Amino acid sequence: MYGASLTKMDTQNQQPSVLNTLFMLPVMFVIGAVIWAVVVLLTVDDPPTESLIGPAIFIGFSVIYTIGLLLFRQLAHASQQRRQAILEFGTPTTAQITSVKQNLLVRANRQYIYTDVDVVYTDMFGHTHQTRQTMLSEQVQKMGLQTGDTVNIKYDTSDPKRLVIVEKV
Repeated sequence: MYGASLTKMDTQNQQPSVLNTLFMLPVMFVIGAVIWAVVVLLTVDDPPTESLIGPAIFIGFSVIYTIGLLLFRQLAHASQQRRQAILEFGTPTTAQITSVKQNLLVRANRQYIYTDVDVVYTDMFGHTHQTRQTMLSEQVQKMGLQTGDTVNIKYDTSDPKRLVIVEKV
């Protein structure tokens, strides 16, 4: 069980299920700020406006945080739609894995959650393409992907750099 970690995935859309939980943080911040403001207003007869700066800052950060999460969620959704379209309409072929490396940009629970898989393949026109597919480390481990493996892929003929690794051969 992964609990509230970014590595626990929603199997339907491959987005971190904790993302939905993260939307609760700004709600909690706003509730806390409102309680803070109410306490200040109730305990002080004539509260100075400076005493309400703290709750206002809390609410401001909550709004900025929520906007960031919404943008991230929208980007993740668009990426998932592109991936689904490639799986559905992409051209199948085989590829050779040239490199499997941990992506050091994102960590959750002291573990890197993404792995970069470099592949080389030849498209239906005979052109060779070398590209990188960033995948969840958990998915790479389940598939047992290693340098030198042959994999089945589907790629976008209009943009051959976009591909999805379907399975290990």
